[in-house]
Amino acid sequence: MIKFELKGMDDLYKKLDMEKNQEKAMRMEALETGAKIIADEADSRAPESGFIRVKVKSKEAIIGFDKEKWYWRFFELGAKTHEIPYKAKTKKKKIVKPLVFEGYVGIVRIKSVNHPGMAARPFLRPALDERKDEAIRTMGEIVRKMAEKPE
Repeated sequence: MIKFELKGMDDLYKKLDMEKNQEKAMRMEALETGAKIIADEADSRAPESGFIRVKVKSKEAIIGFDKEKWYWRFFELGAKTHEIPYKAKTKKKKIVKPLVFEGYVGIVRIKSVNHPGMAARPFLRPALDERKDEAIRTMGEIVRKMAEKPE
């Protein structure tokens, strides 16, 4: 997930003597447009396309992936070798639920799996690095155009 925000805008609004709804519209449009540029690049680099989302809050934009693609964070950051225990916790004690599957010699039951880890294959950060200048320039153009609009 990547977050970015427009800083210094409060001073600009004061200088331009804008109303609250005008400044919010300008900020939201600029953030959304800038974030979309980076999100489109990230989508083209992602393991599958169509799952990169942009969420614009009042003063920041968040670029990330769908909740159903939560495991993409491992593509972005990598993972160390680790054990995955199959456990369910109750209030009183841990209950081990084994992993059961059909093996070559019949039913196999195990209590944990050793994951070998994986190297990072980032797509969000490279997208930001590649397109940030274009996004900043575009956001500035939007702010400039909206500030120049006659009321």
